[in-house]
Amino acid sequence: MFSNPFARRALRLALGALVLWTGAALYQGVAHSEEDEPPPGGTLPPEVLERITPGPQHRHMGWYLGEWTTATHMTMPGMPAAPPSKGTCTYSWLIEGRWMMSRMKGSLMGMPMEWVHVHGYNNMTKSYETIGFDSMSTDAKIAYGNAVTPDGKTFAFQGMMNEFLTGQIKKPFRTVITERDDDHFDIGIWDPEIGPNGAEVLRIEFTRVK
Repeated sequence: MFSNPFARRALRLALGALVLWTGAALYQGVAHSEEDEPPPGGTLPPEVLERITPGPQHRHMGWYLGEWTTATHMTMPGMPAAPPSKGTCTYSWLIEGRWMMSRMKGSLMGMPMEWVHVHGYNNMTKSYETIGFDSMSTDAKIAYGNAVTPDGKTFAFQGMMNEFLTGQIKKPFRTVITERDDDHFDIGIWDPEIGPNGAEVLRIEFTRVK
């Protein structure tokens, strides 16, 4: 019917979108009467439902919900020791049970600073995804990661950023998140290009507000 491969691909995408929309409509009660109970998952097959249904990783993100105080340490090798800068952070659902947003306010290198991040977990790639924005630059920092310890308390992310201090485009960075206990966690930012194994250049300590 379609000899052009691009036309065939477009048709497959359109049909896939139609199946998803139809299944969602059935699930939400749009395509059936109010008297009927919506069928579980609409008409979507189990393997599709598995790809789009929040799981344990999404539930775990709820651990971060609420208000936190922050202490930001500059840890770059060679920098003189200095007291940490204080700040605040709020974690809230952007889309309930699926996407979370964190908004942090504080200071960095003596300047007021604000960070906003969106966090989620991708069932299909089996990885956490985060995108961050801040008041000191104009680029988005995108990173992907996963739990790296058996207890599921430490997460490592790999990402790219534009380094405004040097003008370097797509500079790699690493982020390590460690849940210390019920009310404390740390975020360490690492520069993999410093030394043979990289170096931590920034660490933010979070304490839950009760």
